[in-house]
Amino acid sequence: VTHLSVSNETVTTAGVDKSVICYNSVESKIESTVSGTKEILDMECAGGYVVTARVDGVIVSKGDDAIGKPLLLEKEEAVAGVSIHPTHQYFVVCGVNGSILFCRLEDASVICNIANASNEDGEAEVKYTSCGMHPDGLIFGVGTSVGTIQVWDLKGQKIASTLQGHTSKPVRSLTFSESGYHAASLTSDAVILWDLRKIKSIAVLPVSDDKEAVQSMAFDPAGKYLALAGGSKVSVLVVKDSKKEPLVVKDCKGDRVGWLVQEDADKKKQFCLVTAGKKDKALRLYGMKEEEKDAKMEE
Repeated sequence: VTHLSVSNETVTTAGVDKSVICYNSVESKIESTVSGTKEILDMECAGGYVVTARVDGVIVSKGDDAIGKPLLLEKEEAVAGVSIHPTHQYFVVCGVNGSILFCRLEDASVICNIANASNEDGEAEVKYTSCGMHPDGLIFGVGTSVGTIQVWDLKGQKIASTLQGHTSKPVRSLTFSESGYHAASLTSDAVILWDLRKIKSIAVLPVSDDKEAVQSMAFDPAGKYLALAGGSKVSVLVVKDSKKEPLVVKDCKGDRVGWLVQEDADKKKQFCLVTAGKKDKALRLYGMKEEEKDAKMEE
């Protein structure tokens, strides 16, 4: 498994076999499978849609069926990332050379190009390397090849601010909390937790550049925890105690991580960690044992 995306009860994975599989965690069955012949660069699911960026174009699918034709960037520009808008009506495609396409999901069409090789970092060769959508749908974050994060105002179609704190290494991943208060960014040497209300970093976690290096991260739906996955270790950072070391989750492993919302026997919502690894197709779900449900995760 190379990519993992979670939306409500659906867990979607993309693998080295170039297929995208949607799994219903409530019914414990595969809902759909979309095959392809080209490498998958990025993938996200939400609102019943799956947006997949492949080497040969961006494909929107619903169920087993693709919608429209593959979307191609101009001048054979490669895709840095894709993100679905919280209204589930639109999606954004980010190109490595500076394109930010705002698109419609229902027919996979381009509405406008918000940016075109915009460069606020003072470097001629700045590339886009990752992206993420803020839950309010008005802000879009873009990670760059020089370690900065451009925060875009989608309505105004301009850069609202630039987050600086990483070294000059490319930003591999960028994610926002559901509360909208925090963001997290990942490079090969650090994870930075950002307070978006103050536009500053509140924690810097060094990342080892080996087989245990962090490969993916995800906030829980309440925005209280940030899960970090890499190799044989998955850890959880308590956001309000971000100066403390992340807590290692016992017997939990994987390179890709997400959070699933499930209901227990009393119809109460509970959050489960979902992990997957590069070396197998298995999904692993981790939740609290019955006797631990009333205990705080911090303990």
